[in-house]
Amino acid sequence: MTKFGPVTVDDVLDLETSGRSQTEIAATLVDWAERTEEEGPDGYSPASLLITAAEHLDMAGVDGADELLDRAEHAAGHDQTDVFVARIEHALTHGDLETALAIEKAARRNPTRHYHSYERVADALDTHDQHQLAERWTNIGLRRLESNPEADLELDHLLIVRYRIRRRRGAKPDGYDEEAELIIAEAQDSDG
Repeated sequence: MTKFGPVTVDDVLDLETSGRSQTEIAATLVDWAERTEEEGPDGYSPASLLITAAEHLDMAGVDGADELLDRAEHAAGHDQTDVFVARIEHALTHGDLETALAIEKAARRNPTRHYHSYERVADALDTHDQHQLAERWTNIGLRRLESNPEADLELDHLLIVRYRIRRRRGAKPDGYDEEAELIIAEAQDSDG
């Protein structure tokens, strides 16, 4: 099997919009994961490719996602929290709330390097009527991002996600919500 350079975000996007079936996309992603040695600056690690392949198997409604997530945990470039996120989404997709909540509890103890992980878990939990836990995940992400002076855009994005979740559940506005409203207003002003 020939190894090749890093798989980019554009490579995956091209594959996902190619018109191929979810299972064909998953098979290609697994092949790339097996042939890719490292993550590029704008790319996917072998672990990320396996996680993405598992998500496509879930979308296709076929078995095999669990095996791919197991492989992702041991693949080059894996981020444990990203595997946790994928496992939570997978369990919720299959109606296994108990497993999802057990994984969610363990994942809270492991900081992630990706702000979008907080958003993905929050969205998955919110979609499955776990609104308070969804808000909790945005709060955890906000606390971790606030200590990173280079994360302004990510912080703004997570504030808006939190705001949306809280509005859906009818929560009383707080300081973070007021900040999100300012961000939204600024964005609307710059668009208009």
